[in-house]
Amino acid sequence: MLLPILAVILVGSPASKIHLVDQDDVPMPNVRVVREWKTSEGEKGESESLTDKNGDVVFPLVKTKISLIKRVTKPLLVFVPSSCGPSWEIYGMSTFRVYSSPNYTPQFDDKVWRRNMEVWERKDGLCFRDPEGVRKAFPDESFQEFYFFNIKGDFDFTLKLYKIKRSYLGG
Repeated sequence: MLLPILAVILVGSPASKIHLVDQDDVPMPNVRVVREWKTSEGEKGESESLTDKNGDVVFPLVKTKISLIKRVTKPLLVFVPSSCGPSWEIYGMSTFRVYSSPNYTPQFDDKVWRRNMEVWERKDGLCFRDPEGVRKAFPDESFQEFYFFNIKGDFDFTLKLYKIKRSYLGG
């Protein structure tokens, strides 16, 4: 007789709402937003949508399954001195790319954000790839990219983009 396989439901990506506004708090409609998610179990997916007239885009909760045996035993591998140690914890990572005009960029307040190499981090785990680094790495595309690990509850974030002031040398 076969025993039923017991599974645990995990969050692959929480329900997510992104509110996009400019520096004057005016909503930015019709902006393409892509959400990618993946788990330490190799599950992954991608969806995209446009912001509505209020500058909002909403992505639904994504659930994944893992066998109960794997869920119980995998975290214990932290104590095994091998290549399958601490990097094997169970996690979910969600990445968002906001394809806005190249004339806009976020700003990072040093009281809220901390720079760590090419990433701006907040204490709650939200991370932004440095906009200048993204522009250099992807010169033919214009997007802001941010991500987080292990947020299981709903994610509601307002992204404020500021118009880049360009200076021109004239004669």
